[in-house]
Amino acid sequence: MTPFVTSFERLARDEGKIEGERKTVLRQLKRKLGGLSEALEAEVVALHAALLDPLSEALLDFTTQADLEAWLREHEQA
Repeated sequence: MTPFVTSFERLARDEGKIEGERKTVLRQLKRKLGGLSEALEAEVVALHAALLDPLSEALLDFTTQADLEAWLREHEQA
């Protein structure tokens, strides 16, 4: 029997998944760049969920916080 999942439960599960992805990206950025300024961390937290995967790949090439800043400028949301 297939369990019944309400749209609220599905939304909560999706939000939990996105929050987990966001935490992972932040942890990777902090490890790669040796920490983040509060402003940069806030920008990453505010990113649209669709940009988390591209950022997780791009951060592999980052060497400084300036690289992250440039990436964020390139992907600013209107």
